[in-house]
Amino acid sequence: MPTISRTQILRGPCQITWGAGSAPMYSKGDVIIVARTQTLGVQTSGFGEIDQRALDVEYKIRFTPSGDFISHAELLFAPMALKVGESIFGATDKTLVVKPFTSPQQVLTFKNVGLSRMPNLRLTAAETIFGELEFTALRSDATTWETADSIVAASAHSAPDHATFNAAAHLVQPWSATWGSSPWDDFQTETGWTITPGMELSEQRVDNAGLIDLCVRALSVTAQATPIDTGLTEAIVLGKLGHAGSGRVRGQSMASLGADLVLTSADAGSSVTLDQAALIDAQLGWGSESKRIGQCTWRATRTFTGGAANALMTITVP
Repeated sequence: MPTISRTQILRGPCQITWGAGSAPMYSKGDVIIVARTQTLGVQTSGFGEIDQRALDVEYKIRFTPSGDFISHAELLFAPMALKVGESIFGATDKTLVVKPFTSPQQVLTFKNVGLSRMPNLRLTAAETIFGELEFTALRSDATTWETADSIVAASAHSAPDHATFNAAAHLVQPWSATWGSSPWDDFQTETGWTITPGMELSEQRVDNAGLIDLCVRALSVTAQATPIDTGLTEAIVLGKLGHAGSGRVRGQSMASLGADLVLTSADAGSSVTLDQAALIDAQLGWGSESKRIGQCTWRATRTFTGGAANALMTITVP
């Protein structure tokens, strides 16, 4: 029986860089890459399935960023600025490089990578700020299956440079909220905010190449929190839902009930703004531990200025 040394087992963390000139990223936990082949089963009446034929190839890169909000917020939420029908890959291929910390492990360079799922934001003093994200790697633009290394290439180890790693940029702090008029103009929350950016994608295929693009079909942003404020009552919360009252009708615009939801970090250096956010869900509770005002959900509404669509979410960093 052959022997194996522990030095032969490849393991350890890595540094990830997406796009030229961007700050390197680090993960909170493991980085997982799934290489996937979609196949077609060839069926016959006499013998059942006789073969599997390759249809599409894609790689999914998933991890939770370490939490450097200042360096990566603009990069990781760039898809929020895309128009419907635009490619998440852009006009020019953007590489993603995975560099292991230790030698002699190989460096992987994915040739054509887009951000297919943005991370949630956890705006709180009790957790790091990013949730899990997902990148999708496809074949380089305008290349064929016959082209070597057209999706990913492995190369000799080169040590990652950690000069730009910034512990202070990992924001873990309370965030205050402003939403319209009093008592919503300055309120705190029980456990912070969860911001969920949504992106629906459509697939573009061609017969000789398979899947070649992912394009934006729809964007959305929601925010969830449990408000803590002595000025909030059941009537105030229910009134903001707009379920009944003067001028309320079925089919009403939720934008008419909304206002910009502005969340500001405790050091006042960063902010997250949801455009014309409307309260769409609210919980009320009674009990020894339940808060009267429970978890509430806001949803950003698309607005327009001068015929141009405004961003659903705007992020500012120092």
